[in-house]
Amino acid sequence: AVVSTQSGHYGRGTSEISPAALKAVCSSRVESLAQEKATHSSYQPPCPVQSIVNPKTMKAKATSHINQLARPKDRKELEENPNVWKVSSGAKAAQASQRVSDLSTPLARKVRAKKVGAAPA
Repeated sequence: AVVSTQSGHYGRGTSEISPAALKAVCSSRVESLAQEKATHSSYQPPCPVQSIVNPKTMKAKATSHINQLARPKDRKELEENPNVWKVSSGAKAAQASQRVSDLSTPLARKVRAKKVGAAPA
């Protein structure tokens, strides 16, 4: 059977559904899994979002000290620096010591041997 779909996000289309699928009946286990869970006995709905604010609180003014504490710190290292990603010539010419090279080689027990004769993927 061909079923035509007129609604949906992707617009119109057709799909073929087998007659056996149209006559299918689910098992009792699937029916039980499809049931919604019961609400917990001590569940309380969420509190209302709106709350009453004291008028004195609405008219309060922050002191200069509070305003000073509320300002973010000035971070000089975050200022625009055009050379922030520049690599120094000393770093470019640096070579690792023998100890660092030894530590960087993988352990023999953790290296997988390549298969001989395998075609590259």
